[in-house]
Amino acid sequence: MPSCFAIDTHIHRLATETLIHIFLFHADPFAYRSIFRARYFRNELENLANLRLLTLSKVCSRWRTVSLETPTLWTKIDLDSVLWRTPARTSESPFLGRTVGLLASVLRRSRELPLIIRITSGTTVPLHPRVFHLLASHSYRWASLTIFCDIHGICFSGLEGRLPMLENLQLEPTRVSPPNPFNYLKVAPALRRLNVTLPLLDGISKSAIQNLVEWGCEVTCLSDIARAISTLSQLPTTTSAFGLALTLFHNKASTDPSQTIDLHITPQTSTISSFSFELVNGHPQHSLEILAQILASLTLPALREIQCSCTQYPRGILEWPHAQFIALSERSGFSHTLKILNVAHVRMGESALLEVLSVLASLEELHIADRRKVDSEGANVVLITDALLRAITCAASGPDDTTSLIPQLRVLHCASRLQFTHKLLLEFVSSRLELAPNLSPFLLQVRPLTQADGRLDAKVQERLEAMWSRRRRFEYCFRSAEYPALLGL
Repeated sequence: MPSCFAIDTHIHRLATETLIHIFLFHADPFAYRSIFRARYFRNELENLANLRLLTLSKVCSRWRTVSLETPTLWTKIDLDSVLWRTPARTSESPFLGRTVGLLASVLRRSRELPLIIRITSGTTVPLHPRVFHLLASHSYRWASLTIFCDIHGICFSGLEGRLPMLENLQLEPTRVSPPNPFNYLKVAPALRRLNVTLPLLDGISKSAIQNLVEWGCEVTCLSDIARAISTLSQLPTTTSAFGLALTLFHNKASTDPSQTIDLHITPQTSTISSFSFELVNGHPQHSLEILAQILASLTLPALREIQCSCTQYPRGILEWPHAQFIALSERSGFSHTLKILNVAHVRMGESALLEVLSVLASLEELHIADRRKVDSEGANVVLITDALLRAITCAASGPDDTTSLIPQLRVLHCASRLQFTHKLLLEFVSSRLELAPNLSPFLLQVRPLTQADGRLDAKVQERLEAMWSRRRRFEYCFRSAEYPALLGL
């Protein structure tokens, strides 16, 4: 390898701070995690080893030294159970030794900096005690811990009183067995964000959640939703965000669409500012009734953000409980409080969306999407239409205009089949920049839903890019297709 001092080139003279900034783009193992990425031992080992960073640092010895001796590049640890799984007819994992050795090296290179750790499993393989004990020896450095795997046989007692820096804890094991881990995780004075699966609630004391700003709960049974919602009344006033993730382990064939669902949710009033609902697994056939009963039970007078998502999207989408949302909006005063609405994974019609926007006068950020059927599932819906664009285009009367919807809008994200008149998009943007009273920057992000949906009209695209380059208040991005045509969209 040539010495960096022997080659007269600018790349070898980059300041160390600049090098570290470049390296940070390649040193985040979480950035490369995808549901489409196979979890093979070699892939996961390369991820743990920070191979992308090490490959980039081969330019010269100085780059390699900077990459190995900069602890901030080694503070994120992403582990999958494939790293210690035991093949059939063997008594011990052939991978475990390499994994533990490499993990020890990563921990050593991170020195004494706070750690961000995520442990996942695509199978039923539990977390290995040797891996956990090695991580636990550095628990005083844990800033964030996420566990999505079986923790059977793992002893958490050694962590009691040894979590001074832990701010974020997401504990959603695939199997819960005594003793409850929260018996030993109660003393975490810095804890601010907590997300747990419902059976672990029995071990949570009020002292453990007294400083929370974000609270999330995952349930796997419809009968447990009421209990999860009831936790809103137990949260401290400092908690500003609540998330509910629903994992239903049933398939379409076993779900009776005519079945009546009664969740028996006790009405709750809460001052949270952010609410999210996520359908993690299972066919979303009953999402309409589920979400309708949840919204009907809530009064949220301080809410600023709502997000609804479905991990099966676009094959599965959430149905929109329109009447219940409108009632919740009136009850809670959303016309004055709600700033962000993300319904990109929700199926609603054009008329329903227009009515929703008509009652959200203070809305500043909107995420919406058209949709296509996927392998006979989902639905074909065009939501981003000429009528919608005209409705949110400010009239010539300027700041006193009362006819256009959501006059405070400053961010619009849309995944579209591009079946609207493209010139109307240009008129909408122009009106927002020239006539809207909101003086903050306006951000427009458009992407075709699939590769088959094409691109914006060339002249419209050129005008938007020209406006972007001239105006400080306007940011524009036309992204690549959200889903490839290969998915059958």
